[in-house]
Amino acid sequence: MKRGRVVDFYFGNQSPSSEKRKFTDFNSAQGSSSKMWIFPDGRAAASTVRHYEWLLANADFVKKYGLVLDKLPKEEDPIRRAALGSGFVRLNYEHKDGRLVVEAVKSKFSKRVRAALVGIVAGNAPDLYWITVTLFDAKKGRLAIAADKTVRLFDYPDEQKAEHIPSVSDQRRGNKSAPGAIKLLVKYRRQLGADYGTKLAELRES
Repeated sequence: MKRGRVVDFYFGNQSPSSEKRKFTDFNSAQGSSSKMWIFPDGRAAASTVRHYEWLLANADFVKKYGLVLDKLPKEEDPIRRAALGSGFVRLNYEHKDGRLVVEAVKSKFSKRVRAALVGIVAGNAPDLYWITVTLFDAKKGRLAIAADKTVRLFDYPDEQKAEHIPSVSDQRRGNKSAPGAIKLLVKYRRQLGADYGTKLAELRES
């Protein structure tokens, strides 16, 4: 079994932090939503500002992922397209209805970022009622929708919500050992406590 990626949460100072891991712990841009980025290596950043503003404030940090913002207009859409094209995954959580919207480029939606997404969903399960995952094809800087699906997570108990992420649960249908292991993991969820999300992410990447 391959080791799953540990989800690290970064803030404006680029320092790892265990604070504000849940969407309900913070608001972004003084609004009714909470925003995050998942980086191409599976780490994640919670943002208290708009998505593109976080990237601009951490421009030197994101360069290591191949995202260069110097020549781009300081606007939401061009920076969003550049980030998705570089393998970043954009998360937006709406507090009013518990909806998580996920955007990624299909060819960049790797095991690492999928594992990170599973960990985030597992860690926020009690507050997630809907999830929409939109995957794009990226061609010459343009994005075209390749897949778009919404799942009603409130149809499932909290411990099963991470098993029903669109375009993620589909990826593991060929894995014969994961379902049984996941059932065992769910059984001991309370004993695992905070480690539950990380362990579930490891199984998703196996």
